[in-house]
Amino acid sequence: MSVNETKPRSFYDLNILKTVRNFEVVQQWKAKIAQLQNFKQLVDDWDGEGTDAPDHVLVDAAIALANELELNDVVPPTMIHVSVNSTVYFEWHLDNGYCEIEIISPDHAECHLLRNGDGEAEEMVIPLPT
Repeated sequence: MSVNETKPRSFYDLNILKTVRNFEVVQQWKAKIAQLQNFKQLVDDWDGEGTDAPDHVLVDAAIALANELELNDVVPPTMIHVSVNSTVYFEWHLDNGYCEIEIISPDHAECHLLRNGDGEAEEMVIPLPT
């Protein structure tokens, strides 16, 4: 982070993830939310490695976060996936950096942001919408 750049007050203040809402962005968010809904169909051992399916409450929290991100004009994630820890990840692979959010409980998520040229990731806890 440069000397003149102030630390974001919240996750939604991160300009690196801002977009302009248009038809394409809305459609991308709809597809991501549909993908999250499909995570509710997973059963234990969904990956053939014995991984537990994510709890439906956690998936619902991820959907609520996705809706909140869309309302705050955040660019849709590059990828959404379930982890081997039965958590849900949102990932952004951007020209100017990388960001990931791990929804670890229905109450909060953890965010890691690495801007190109910075040696250290920014970390923050995101309270989830209820």
